[in-house]
Amino acid sequence: MLARKFYDDTILIRHQYYIGNFPIPEQQKEYFDYFELITTALIFAYSSIEGFINNFIPEDYSYTKPNGTKVMDKNHIERYFSLTDKLKNIFTDIYRTPDPQLETWWQSLTDLQELRDQTIHTKQDYSQTRYSKLLSRDIFDTIEIYKVIISYYGKYILGKDKNLINDFPYNFGFDQVYPALMTDRTYKDIYNSLHNPSNPL
Repeated sequence: MLARKFYDDTILIRHQYYIGNFPIPEQQKEYFDYFELITTALIFAYSSIEGFINNFIPEDYSYTKPNGTKVMDKNHIERYFSLTDKLKNIFTDIYRTPDPQLETWWQSLTDLQELRDQTIHTKQDYSQTRYSKLLSRDIFDTIEIYKVIISYYGKYILGKDKNLINDFPYNFGFDQVYPALMTDRTYKDIYNSLHNPSNPL
């Protein structure tokens, strides 16, 4: 990873032997490149978790608030629930998972979510804090927490319905495939995509 190499070769040295001067002009482009790479990585890491969680909310699932005032369908949950709320409220309901706030990876996830939000919804007030975090020693651990979280939920998804594992991402420890019957709708979708003249393969 280019960002990791730049961090180890340049930024880590500044942590160890801090000098208050601004990077020399020749190095400034490398810093901008680093920020671009590390920002891309954190957005993709967050998106991979959120996309994974959304994928495993059943189409016919609905959630009722504890006070019983509002019932929300999958579309509403995907759009208006934060990732952490989906894990705390939705996944614990669907897959009977433990309270994620008690897991060792929870703080890293909240850090990742905060960084992602500050990056997507850029505000000048947060710039210094955000860039400081992107230069911190634990930024790579924060980004790579997506691997831990996706792997963590695999056993609960498998326990709910072994066929769901067919939709699980590759190389997270759940790479087996279970044969399943194809529905008429799925068959028609595949047939149409293969025989659509406006969509040549």
